[in-house]
Amino acid sequence: MSEVFDRLVADYRLTCPSVPTQYEGTLRDGRVFYFRYRHGRADLGFGQTADDAVMETLDPATPCLLIGEGYDGWLSEDEFKQAFMELVEKRDERTGA
Repeated sequence: MSEVFDRLVADYRLTCPSVPTQYEGTLRDGRVFYFRYRHGRADLGFGQTADDAVMETLDPATPCLLIGEGYDGWLSEDEFKQAFMELVEKRDERTGA
């Protein structure tokens, strides 16, 4: 799983450690991503800018991942990577990629 993540993601950084856990970064194709985990829900958005990526997470058509309880808001780095890849898979299924 980590190898696939590394092939997809050029760089990333933790911007908020908990409640919500947030990561931002860049994919190898140049798009920006924003990942957020709060209230047991993980969201992932992509865009040309950080603002675009954040706005995509607010679109009801963008897949989310329910992985915790109502007050959960912390993920380890490994859990982030796993959730990230599950969300990428859900997006690919939705778009047929």
